[in-house]
Amino acid sequence: MKKKLLIIVDNYEYEKGLKTDWGFSALLEVEGLRILFDLGNEPEIFAHNIEKLGVNLSDVDYLFISHYDSDHIGGLWHFLKRNDSAPILVPYNPEFQDLNEKLREEYGREVVVVSEPIPIGPRNLNIFSTGVVSAFPRPEHSLYLLGQQGWSIIAGCSHPKVWNIAERVKELTKSDHIDMYIGGYHFYRLKGQELKDAVKKVVESGIRRSGACHCTGNEARELLKEIYGENFIEIGVGRVLEWY
Repeated sequence: MKKKLLIIVDNYEYEKGLKTDWGFSALLEVEGLRILFDLGNEPEIFAHNIEKLGVNLSDVDYLFISHYDSDHIGGLWHFLKRNDSAPILVPYNPEFQDLNEKLREEYGREVVVVSEPIPIGPRNLNIFSTGVVSAFPRPEHSLYLLGQQGWSIIAGCSHPKVWNIAERVKELTKSDHIDMYIGGYHFYRLKGQELKDAVKKVVESGIRRSGACHCTGNEARELLKEIYGENFIEIGVGRVLEWY
């Protein structure tokens, strides 16, 4: 089954004419199923890139919100105006119960609060939520899916730590490696030996290809590029990844 991932919002540029922002959003397509993963930061930038990329939000089947930080839900209201049916998958976080109720009562949306791993869409597509890996420093869930080379992970900020999310997926799937890990690694505040140790843990966690972007940080990205070489995937706004 062919997979396609389009990067809508990211800190880094890939295609000219699109706007960068501190945030993340991507559109995953598998066998006609369309999952919008996160919504960027600034609504205007999200809307601009959506239009330039020709994405029809009304065709989205699921909205996957990795966590409630503003740089991942900025385009929410823009999305709601253009899509009136997609269920919204959110991580279990009692602090945002009021927002979930507003989405249900005022917008008539199905809000699926995710605590444990669940499938997304038909089971034969092998697309899942990790469930909330850790509530510290904040609840977050990631998406994982199966390809010919193994399981890939799409993450928002990886607040529970990249290696913990990778271990969760390996445990759930009884795998010894992760094919790709795409998204924010949240290393931008790390320096010196602490950063080197974190990058080492990424490699040791069995991630074969790294698509580190968003909140990873420039220094961390350079280290990961150096280590992964041709297995480092350049991610930026407008990038399209296709695989089987």
